[in-house]
Formats: sequence, structure tokens, C-alpha cells
Amino acid sequence: MVQNADQKIYPAFMTKIMKVIVALQKLPLPDPRITLTSGILEQMEKEDASTAGFQPGNGCGPFNL
Repeated sequence: MVQNADQKIYPAFMTKIMKVIVALQKLPLPDPRITLTSGILEQMEKEDASTAGFQPGNGCGPFNL
């Protein structure tokens, strides 16, 4: 029995869920630090993605992304 199989979800929500799944599968634990380079942020800007106020050189863990 499948629950909510016909329930609509929005693409942004699905993107957030997939980001967490991929991060948990690919990143070693515990909490490795990621340094955001200007190249990463420039690519995000080109794709009109949110940078959440991060600046080049900022570091964060995967759970903060």
C-alpha cells in the first residue's frame, strides 16, 4: 500500500530532499568542513541558485548546506 502517491510536491522541496540524500551518501562523517570558493559561488550565481549569504572562503558542514 502506497500512501500519498498522488500528492503533489513542489520541485524546490524535492531538490532539498535530494541534496540531503546525496550529501549523506557521498560525504564521510563526521561533519567534514567544506570551503566555498569564489568559483563555486560564481557557478551558483550563473545558475540563479541561492547562496544563502555565503561569501568566498566561508566554511560550513554538510548539514548547514
